[in-house]
Amino acid sequence: MEKIFFAYAAAPEATSETISITARSLDKVDGISAVTWQQLQVDGRIVIDRVTEAIDTADLICCELGTLNPNVLFELGYAVAKNKAVWVLLDTSDEEARRLWHQFGLLSSIGYVGYTNSTEIRSRVLGGLHQSQPLWDDIVSASLPPTMAQSVFYMPLNHVTEASRTLTRRLERLDRQEWQVTTADPTEVGAAPISWYVQHVWRTKASVIHFSAPRRVNSLIHNARCALIAGIAYGLGKQLLMLAEDQYEAPFDYRDLLKVHKSSKDLAAIFDNWFKQLRSTKLQSSSNPLVGRLKLRTALQQLNFYEYVAEQESATLDDYFVRTKEYDSILSSRSVIFVGRKGVGKTANMLEAATSLREDHRNFVCVIKPADYELKGLLEVLREYQGRESRSYLIENMWKFLIYSELAKTVIDRAEELPAGIGPTGPVAELRDFVENNAPSIREDFALRLEGMVQSILKSAKPKAESIGDARDSIGAALGGVLVRDLRKLLEAALAGYTRVAILVDNLDKAWDRHADLDVLSQMLLGLLTVVGRVASEFRKGTGADDINFSLAIFLRHDIYQHLIRVAREPDKIKAASINWSDQDFLYRVIDERFIYSRGEGDDARELWETFFCLDVKGIPTRRYLFNRVLPRPRDLLFLVNTAVANAVNAVHEQVDEEDISKAERSYSQFAFEAALVANSITSDKLEELLFEFAGESAFLTSEDIAKALARVKVAAEKFDDVVNHLLSLEFIGRETGEGKYSYGAEGPEAQRAKVLARKYAEKQGRPERYRVHPAFCPYLELDEISTNF
Repeated sequence: MEKIFFAYAAAPEATSETISITARSLDKVDGISAVTWQQLQVDGRIVIDRVTEAIDTADLICCELGTLNPNVLFELGYAVAKNKAVWVLLDTSDEEARRLWHQFGLLSSIGYVGYTNSTEIRSRVLGGLHQSQPLWDDIVSASLPPTMAQSVFYMPLNHVTEASRTLTRRLERLDRQEWQVTTADPTEVGAAPISWYVQHVWRTKASVIHFSAPRRVNSLIHNARCALIAGIAYGLGKQLLMLAEDQYEAPFDYRDLLKVHKSSKDLAAIFDNWFKQLRSTKLQSSSNPLVGRLKLRTALQQLNFYEYVAEQESATLDDYFVRTKEYDSILSSRSVIFVGRKGVGKTANMLEAATSLREDHRNFVCVIKPADYELKGLLEVLREYQGRESRSYLIENMWKFLIYSELAKTVIDRAEELPAGIGPTGPVAELRDFVENNAPSIREDFALRLEGMVQSILKSAKPKAESIGDARDSIGAALGGVLVRDLRKLLEAALAGYTRVAILVDNLDKAWDRHADLDVLSQMLLGLLTVVGRVASEFRKGTGADDINFSLAIFLRHDIYQHLIRVAREPDKIKAASINWSDQDFLYRVIDERFIYSRGEGDDARELWETFFCLDVKGIPTRRYLFNRVLPRPRDLLFLVNTAVANAVNAVHEQVDEEDISKAERSYSQFAFEAALVANSITSDKLEELLFEFAGESAFLTSEDIAKALARVKVAAEKFDDVVNHLLSLEFIGRETGEGKYSYGAEGPEAQRAKVLARKYAEKQGRPERYRVHPAFCPYLELDEISTNF
């Protein structure tokens, strides 16, 4: 007897009726037993145990996903983890269902069974029932890592709220206390394929998943993804904490598993109680039938290009890191700003530089990488001091406090990690005792210290003092001037054995968004560049040693840097480094080095492209084709190549073929689109709406096409130039500079060069300037890349 379980939403009623009729029809067929979730009700209620039992005993699970119903997605995830054959059903005549499916993204590599009525579903089931294979086999390779005892997979809220900040900080603290936390940060991971999530849920002991209130922007997609991953974690038997904001209506499947919080205080209590139990729970040998049954179906499953998010590969990054002259500038003793768009390798360079610098025991390395922090109070403080001198003095002393306190925290933390710990006497012991007795908050996270400092200034400082001297005195008192002085003296002794103090700052701009006062925040950042030299001078004066060197490397997003240099009084004096990955062979080193490392010494990267990939795609050599289809960044190429290989493995191909690459392009295109929206964090709220206005049209645009799109989203015509420049900055469009030539992402002099070439080419042709949407975005927006509007 073949058993089929149907999961679907109760609404819309037409869909529910279609699936119910299908189930009743199939149930009448000899040798088939079909049941729906509605038949499992007990006293009018659904009991989760009955649902999971029905899935456990079924041979095929059919899930209708037209509305991205969280119950259905949770059940689908559970069925995947239980090694069941799973079909996704989608009404192909429903435009909204198709739109939601593409926006959801996680299952795009799996596909769906299209239908418009019950007869079509019945026919497909009868024709394919006996050929159905477990969906797990289409998702997972044979190289799943073992589960780590002290590890958590974290799927955070898609907005930074007080509650989400509280949860993130608790998990960040765990990550520094011998627990490994893998964070599916939506701003970094984006529309990652389901295989990425499965791998990380598998290898961790527990999962923490945070659902959004329905009032939040994009809550439907976020919660749908959360429900699917929660179902997988539940099916794999992981320790699971499901959290939701107030007003989230818990679906019946996981109502008893979900904890709803009304405030950050509620959430903290819930998490702390859960984690207390987690710590006392030993990692059990998995009884999941999937363990040990995975077999290599193709040599492609042995390929490993590792992570496309640097934070998730810090343990192995050193083995295949691609060194550049920009990276060397970080290692040099001078201060530098490392600038780049998302995905160019800012965090990878920071992690590798920290590792490399620490190898020389004469270097003391301090990494400042706040997860997030509250901007509102910081802005309020800076705005209070309108005078240039007072504000500059405030910024300088704020940074001195933050740098000295972070150095002290790092010195103490590192000493405590040594086998011998900190002895009863000596410079480090004196520093530790001073901190514990006078400023225990120094041991807190950077973000908490920053916020505490801001509150102290708001409470005690006097920005409207009659004289500059009085204002400075109040700032010094609020920041604990005497404490900072004593702290510096203790640090001078604790760092006496080092010749270089390297301060690496990342994520400082992560909390910046389009609603912040960027001019004021830029002044704060510029202050950091100048204060390091003064800190070095104070150290040399205090120690009498001229050989100690302080260096600063700040890793900044490209859009933030562009604003920074507009605000700076002397922008030409700001030293910036930025990697350019526009050379094909240079970018492919990121793939080739990883391939060689995973295969062992002696292997040649040519084997990858000659053996595992088809020679060409649409008549273009494969390496060139892939390069042309991605934004030229390591993250993007890694995502596309990893997804193409996963598609080939799913299809049991011996080699990645054109269809595998085509499917990977669609997944990557959504990833690139969502990443562009994240990169838009300091500009217009209208961007997403504007970009969707180009959907279904030609990839080739005239100025008139862009103007019409702006009008449809109600953006003023006088903002045309600003919008075009922003779309160029995001690399969404490129200028036409010649026959079949387009310039994307040009910066500085290159941008000016492209602008002039585009103008002259248009004049030569006797028409307005033209643009092309970058191929990376075309599959997701379903743009026509052949015909033009010209």
